[in-house]
Amino acid sequence: MIRTHARTHKRTHDARYRTQPAPTADGRADGRGRTHVQSPQSPRNGVSESRYPQRPSRKHGQKKRLTASQQWVIALGLLVLLLGLGNLGRAALIPRYAAALPQLPMTVSWGYLAAVAAFWSVVLTVCAVGLLRFRSWARWSTMAAVTLYEAHVWFNHLRFDASDYARRTRPWDLLLTSLLLILMWGSLNLPAVRSVLSKRTADDGARGPNIDRPREGED
Repeated sequence: MIRTHARTHKRTHDARYRTQPAPTADGRADGRGRTHVQSPQSPRNGVSESRYPQRPSRKHGQKKRLTASQQWVIALGLLVLLLGLGNLGRAALIPRYAAALPQLPMTVSWGYLAAVAAFWSVVLTVCAVGLLRFRSWARWSTMAAVTLYEAHVWFNHLRFDASDYARRTRPWDLLLTSLLLILMWGSLNLPAVRSVLSKRTADDGARGPNIDRPREGED
C-alpha cells in the first residue's frame, strides 16, 4: 500500500510539471511543456516579416552634412566675425597708444576712436553670430551693418586723415571696400542663401507652437 501511494504521488507530481507551460521567447508553449520559438523568418499573424523592412537607424551623434549654401553662409559669418574681432583688438590697443604717445598731434581724440571701434565690434559680432546660426534677421542686418561700417570708415578717412600716407592708400582702401560690399550684398542675395536662412526661420516657427501646446487631458 505504501508503494502504491508513492507511485500515485509521483505520477501526480510529474503530471503537474508536465502540464505547466514553460515561458518562451514569444510567450507560447504547448501543454507538454515544449516551447515553440518562432524564427525571425517565419510568418507572424499570417504575414511574413520580409514585407516590412526596417529602416536603418541613424547612429547616435551622427550629424547631417552641411550643404554648399550653408557652408557659404558660415564662411560669410566667419568673415564678419573677423571684422568684429579686428575692431575689438583696435579698441583694446588704442588706450596703450594714447598712454605711449600723449604728445602726438591728433585730428580726433583717442576716446572717439576707441568708442567707435568698440561699437562696431559689438555690432559686427552680433551679425556674425546670427549668420553662423542661420537666422533670417542676420541677412539684412549684416548687409546694413557692413554698409554703414564702411561708410563710417570713409567718413573718418575724408574728415580726419592728415598724413600723406593715408591719402596715398585711399585707392587700395577703396578697392577693399568695394570687394567687401560686392561680396556681402551679392552673396546674401543669392536665392540659395536666402532659402537657407528663411528655411531655418520657418522650421523654428513650425516647432514653436508645439512646444507650449498642452497634452490631451491636461488643463
